[in-house]
Amino acid sequence: MSSERLTSWHLRLFDSQEMADVDRATDRDGRPFGELVATAGRAVAAAVRQYAQPTQRIAVLAGPGNNGADARVAAADLIEGGWSVEVYAV
Repeated sequence: MSSERLTSWHLRLFDSQEMADVDRATDRDGRPFGELVATAGRAVAAAVRQYAQPTQRIAVLAGPGNNGADARVAAADLIEGGWSVEVYAV
């Protein structure tokens, strides 16, 4: 995979207020928190598999909040698949 493809991503980032709004909306839907984290983490791992090579080392930056939980699930999913992953708590 070329680095050109990796650097051409255009991702929308949410600020803390927007994420709080999303969290409240999912609470109203009644989906368990663990299910949301697992779904998000697996989706991130799937994106890594799509755009990176299995021989690449992957660094995961995981904060203390909900997004950090998603990051740890993604890392675990990749590790279970044989990827070389390092997780950094930030």
